[in-house]
Amino acid sequence: MIDISLNNIEKFYGANKVLENISFEVHSEDRLGIVGKNGCGKSTIFKLITGIEGYDKGTLSKRKNIKIGHLLQSNEDYYEYSVKNILYGTFEEINKIKEKMDLLMLDFENNIDEYNKLHDKYEQKDGYKIEEKIKRVVEGLKIDKVLLEKQFSSLSGAEKSRIILGKVLLENPDVLLLDEPTNHLDIDTIEWLEEFIKNYKGSVVIISHDRYFLDQVVNRTFEIYNKKLKTYNGNYSDFIEQSKVEKELEIKKYEDQQKELKKQEESIERLKA
Repeated sequence: MIDISLNNIEKFYGANKVLENISFEVHSEDRLGIVGKNGCGKSTIFKLITGIEGYDKGTLSKRKNIKIGHLLQSNEDYYEYSVKNILYGTFEEINKIKEKMDLLMLDFENNIDEYNKLHDKYEQKDGYKIEEKIKRVVEGLKIDKVLLEKQFSSLSGAEKSRIILGKVLLENPDVLLLDEPTNHLDIDTIEWLEEFIKNYKGSVVIISHDRYFLDQVVNRTFEIYNKKLKTYNGNYSDFIEQSKVEKELEIKKYEDQQKELKKQEESIERLKA
């Protein structure tokens, strides 16, 4: 099943073209890596997918009712909240169902039908697994009890990154867009994140300079070079190997062209003589 499709996308910033003829698809349960030099347009692709920015040419389509989670580098929206409120707030809709159920329980006999409907909805949304899910992420990202009670605005940059990563993972979207997710994580936490992504039910698209991390989790690699995107099957090491072979072929092709050009020039000189 296709979650997201980009076809011949072009993007300008003013008169400067940053992306040209970008085409690829994200399929359900894909594990995709996007690589390229800083400033090549990797994060811009995420902004186009989420609608944060528009594009100038081409088409971008998404599966109906798809839920996309985006690990943003900016997080000012959370400054006034505690870490605990941010993480538990991920389940706000489910918590409201539980609150209604608790109210109905006060007069259960007269509200049994409505209560049962809400209870079914609560179960369908895994309401009874909220604590289990939060515990898994909190322990995996090493968010201790002291950190949970802190105000988000008081945290260091590394702590903020971990909290927002935790929030995005708890949202459990159909598509996870992760921009440099291993920044500020130690080895143990990165290994936990690798396992989390490997077992994730949705699709995951990752921008990262962490080559080892990409080797562990992705099955296709997109390289953005000179405004264009090229697809390679396999992880980062596979991409490097395939890219190396391609570059060697390009060099040989160029050398052969130069040899042929030289022969033609020599022939012309002989004819002139």
